[in-house]
Amino acid sequence: MGAEVNCPIEYFDLGEKNTKIFNPEIGEEYVDLLVSKADSFFEENKDLNLALIGGLAVQEFYSAKRKRVTSDIDISSLDDEIVKRFEEKGYEIYKNEILDKYSARDNENQIHIDIYTSRISYFEIDKLVFENRVEPEGYSLKLASPEDITTMKILSILTTEKGKSKHKIDIYSMILNPDIDFDLKYLAKRIKTKILPKIPANYSSIINEITKSSKGVMDQFSKKERRFLKSELNRLKNKLFKEY
Repeated sequence: MGAEVNCPIEYFDLGEKNTKIFNPEIGEEYVDLLVSKADSFFEENKDLNLALIGGLAVQEFYSAKRKRVTSDIDISSLDDEIVKRFEEKGYEIYKNEILDKYSARDNENQIHIDIYTSRISYFEIDKLVFENRVEPEGYSLKLASPEDITTMKILSILTTEKGKSKHKIDIYSMILNPDIDFDLKYLAKRIKTKILPKIPANYSSIINEITKSSKGVMDQFSKKERRFLKSELNRLKNKLFKEY
């Protein structure tokens, strides 16, 4: 029998059309369960190349302070065997043909897992995602690098209508963490190779867009954090331009 944990369902509006972010004050037990379930799956399937991506990786491992609560687990793998492993554990599996992903659901614990085996939105998964993974101390989990997650989220911001604010919040949460030292040369390379071929925009406009602050996003951070973010975004913008 799984733990009785309710999935967080309370939201607040950021003022952006079709965009709502989980209230960071709720869902602690549920998020802990998500981390535990993900960690167990990685421990039991060490023979597979797996990478934790998305909001759970950012807010629970890359963020100095949680800024939002995610409601699911996002895992990428180039091995379709991952789907079979979830089926063997009793998860219900659904294929989303439009988004080219699998969804696994544990109805007992109300856990939803998105599985990406070829692409994440328009981001095509490649070997570099797995070669540059980060292993948090004390966990079996392996996380996609901050640079790769940032690239995925930039591409989502530029190509989708929904969820823009949550992606920016995740990027800014990583920027605020003093323990994360972005490899800007690698990030610039990923932007040029993974994003530029997908959208009708140039490198400069992409950097300007992602470093442009928006009120709905900035309101999720304290005044001190906002001041630092504005300064750091400007610094990163200048450095990313130099890396082009």
